[in-house]
Formats: sequence, structure tokens, C-alpha cells
Amino acid sequence: MEKNFIGRAQNMDVVLDGDSTVSREKHAIVIFDPRKKVFWALPGEASGLVYLNGDIVNSPAQMKAHDVLEVGQTKLALIPFCGDRYSWTKEEAPPAEG
Repeated sequence: MEKNFIGRAQNMDVVLDGDSTVSREKHAIVIFDPRKKVFWALPGEASGLVYLNGDIVNSPAQMKAHDVLEVGQTKLALIPFCGDRYSWTKEEAPPAEG
């Protein structure tokens, strides 16, 4: 998924149901740009603040591997499984020999 919404509600992509300081819906957003293979952190539509490596996120902030995103009292580390070294795109099958 390219956009990942973070909140306490069960319909969020990342559910933080154990942290009452996190808004139910869209407290924060993490986006993956598949063209440039870059992650971005954005504040959500809720009133709660979001921090990236201790700095407040007011506008899109580029994320790198092992960065820490703070949503409420929860800290999330970015461990990417896509980027320069990995990709989730389908590779073409080799041509059949014959």
C-alpha cells in the first residue's frame, strides 16, 4: 500500500489500540512513493501531534530506515522492506525455452 493511515480504530492500516493518546482515525500517515522509493511521514487529520526523530511533523517529512515516528505515546521504527535494495513489483517471468 502506498498510503498507510495510523490510528486506534480497527479500520486503520496501522492500529494502535493500546494507546489512548492516539486518535481513533488518521492520527498520522506514512506514504511510500514507489517511483522514487522514498517514505514520507505526514500529520493526520486528528488534533494529536506527530514527531519524527524528536521533531514535530507539520508537513511531509522524508523518512529513512530506522527513523522513529512518535504517535501519541507509541514509538514506531521504520524497517523498510522496499526501496533501493528490495521491491514488491512483479518481475517478468523469463521467456520459455523451446
